[in-house]
Amino acid sequence: MKPYYQDEWVTIYLGDCRDILPTLEKVDLVLTDPPYGVSHKKKGEPYMAGDNINQLPLVLPLFYKVIKEDGGFFVFSSTEYLREALLAFQTYFKMHNIIIWDKQVPIYPHHTSHFKLQYEPIIYGSRGLHYLKKNRGSDIVRCAIDRGNNRVHPTQKPVELLLELLKATDDSKVDILDPFLGSGSTAIAAKKLNRKCIGIEIEEKYCEIAAKRCSQSVMRLDI
Repeated sequence: MKPYYQDEWVTIYLGDCRDILPTLEKVDLVLTDPPYGVSHKKKGEPYMAGDNINQLPLVLPLFYKVIKEDGGFFVFSSTEYLREALLAFQTYFKMHNIIIWDKQVPIYPHHTSHFKLQYEPIIYGSRGLHYLKKNRGSDIVRCAIDRGNNRVHPTQKPVELLLELLKATDDSKVDILDPFLGSGSTAIAAKKLNRKCIGIEIEEKYCEIAAKRCSQSVMRLDI
């Protein structure tokens, strides 16, 4: 399949990851944020598979086949779907940590019937033996969410957050995969660390945004 975008470090495919994953070589690390039952459609926009269901159980068998035997796996979840995600995850992978992403969200008066959501869980595990660096840090990562003009996707993850996750992994593990690429934050973080990344995105408008952001990204050799 011809890539939608490609440079020295990043390759982006437009399409359904369920079709593309079986065609890929094995990778060292998967870092991804799959749809888990949240719809962000505006009025009049068509609904797609994954808008209102948890995609993770559907794609985990494909992830298992594409990750190397000593490969690692970071996957974002939500508090609502965490139990379901963990049960599915541990069917195929060994779970090591639940990392807490503190979004640094200001607390303002609000009128909902539940506590304000200020964090997001990230499941870290592996297919087999997978080791982090000795200076891997805490299982709580504090990083503000992207706002304003910097936010081009409804579930966009900050590049700085993804850098913290990737920097905790072995430098020799250079092949990274994000099957739900969105606006391209994973690819940008990988490129800044001089690591190769394959991204897959089903919506062309976000492929275009991700390609543009990657083309403008500059490697940082000092990390």
